[in-house]
Amino acid sequence: MSDKIRFNILQYAGTPTPYNAGSYVFKKGDPGECLYVVTHGEVEILVNGQVVQQLGDGELFGEMALIDGETRSADAVAVKDSEIMEIDETRFKYMTQNNPDFALDILRVITSRLRERIRDLEKLG
Repeated sequence: MSDKIRFNILQYAGTPTPYNAGSYVFKKGDPGECLYVVTHGEVEILVNGQVVQQLGDGELFGEMALIDGETRSADAVAVKDSEIMEIDETRFKYMTQNNPDFALDILRVITSRLRERIRDLEKLG
């Protein structure tokens, strides 16, 4: 399914929040109280000021901190005016318990990103 979350699943997730271009969605070290889905727009994930991932419509981010309870490990910035859905832990639990496809989608995203990082490390030698 790639890294995109099905929008029909998100119809129960709430109302998207608008972010202006250049606005931080979160910064490294912030608490991880929710994950995010880009419903419209573009977001970049930055580590030490370097772009490590670009995300567009239907793609999620911030799932690591929500799942493991740690603080944010990167910055997330809206590259252009965007609408972003926030899914807090209560809603996340509800959605994963009541919609196995949503849970599977999240696992696929995490697995895909892990495989991508492994390939990056293999390239380094």
